[in-house]
Amino acid sequence: MKQSIYIECYEGLSARMLTEALLDLMPEGKAARKLVVGLRKLSCSEAARQEMLHNMQERIHEFALPADAERLFARAYGIWLNAKATVEHVEPEELRFSKRDFDGVIAMMTTAIGMEQLQIGEVICPVLYEGFECITTQDGKKQVPLPETLYILMDTGIALQRMERDGAWVTPEAAALLAACKIVRHLPKQYQMISQGVGNGVSSEGEPARLRVVLLRRNSVARQMRPEVLTPKRAELELLTPDSAEPKFIPLKSVEKEEQRSEPGSDQNVPGKAVKSGQPDHETGQVKTVSEDFAVYSEGAVCTDADRYRRMDVSAWTSADEICKLECNLDDCSGEVLGYTMERLMREGARDVSYMPIYMKKNRPAYLLTVLCHPDDQERMEQIIFAETTAIGIRHAIMQRSILHRETDQKKSSFGKVAVKRLQKEQGKVLTLEYDSVAAIARSTGLPFRDVYRSIELELSGKNEKGEETT
Repeated sequence: MKQSIYIECYEGLSARMLTEALLDLMPEGKAARKLVVGLRKLSCSEAARQEMLHNMQERIHEFALPADAERLFARAYGIWLNAKATVEHVEPEELRFSKRDFDGVIAMMTTAIGMEQLQIGEVICPVLYEGFECITTQDGKKQVPLPETLYILMDTGIALQRMERDGAWVTPEAAALLAACKIVRHLPKQYQMISQGVGNGVSSEGEPARLRVVLLRRNSVARQMRPEVLTPKRAELELLTPDSAEPKFIPLKSVEKEEQRSEPGSDQNVPGKAVKSGQPDHETGQVKTVSEDFAVYSEGAVCTDADRYRRMDVSAWTSADEICKLECNLDDCSGEVLGYTMERLMREGARDVSYMPIYMKKNRPAYLLTVLCHPDDQERMEQIIFAETTAIGIRHAIMQRSILHRETDQKKSSFGKVAVKRLQKEQGKVLTLEYDSVAAIARSTGLPFRDVYRSIELELSGKNEKGEETT
């Protein structure tokens, strides 16, 4: 089960402070702790630093990070790199990285490892506290909040509050990590506090800073079961009338007739047999029967194979969940706006976004925008839709859904390690390849994506290109 962390950052936030707080939350003896400690001691020459940071997205697999940690770090690094290049008005390939940049990137990596180990599914961060005035850096004076930090936070929806203290207290690397995570601005209505961790640091002016991270678990929502409908098996129903304290029995003729047709030894008690309805056909004079394609149970209930499938118990390989569905009709919104809106909604934590062509009143061609998100993210998703599109109203509904049990893993292939996902289905576990992992291999090798996917799929299933079993 995914957990949540609540970030209480009244005195600054950096990736290194986040790492320390997550290490506090991580159980002793975890192998990931050694990996984090080793990465924090990493150092290299100026030339090696420039080469590594310029090619980080291609070389990330060399660090042997867990699959989820690698994905989170890759997203955060991309956000940070884009912000840095935008602020400095250069292409990413033209950037020059300082030692502080290198340390910040490594801190992003170690934070991603900590979040993967703790199975963090969302980050609750209502507000960030920042200083004011200007600070002096190796690139000259910079306004607070730092331009990179402000650029990143503009799209996260996190509130920024000034405090009466000089200097920068929120680093661009920490902002990039938040932007890469699923952000929630409010604590859930019900949750369980598991533990807390503390991270220490300093501001740009050398003042001590302190961060507290609380590990939470949301209370699970119980599956709402339909009330069971009980069919009486007696020939009479027992009713109490206001006029008498004694039970009064009222015979039901339909029940009596049903019992007469269900005598012991009759075909009705044998599943799969044709059952006589007892009513002759007016045209042929023959007694009507129920098709043998139907299964008949001892209670006299008749159901098809489809009914039998619907009655299957899938709770062993699925779990209940709630999701919020948002919809709105847009008849005056361009494709460019819709494309950007979809990107931003997905970046902000939407589970899925789609739009399809429709016709509205007065035969106007339009689009139906549909967003699926966590119920706690409803308000934030609506704010984005109102801000980015021409919508003047949004429909919303909380829906129940069943999701397959799943787990992530890494498998060895001829291309190297590849991330996979195991899905639990009725017939057993099904293995699927993670898109990001296959795409990274396709980019590095220059091979078509579908060829790489097919090759790894056959290799993991123990088959060759012809689909034959290999020894």
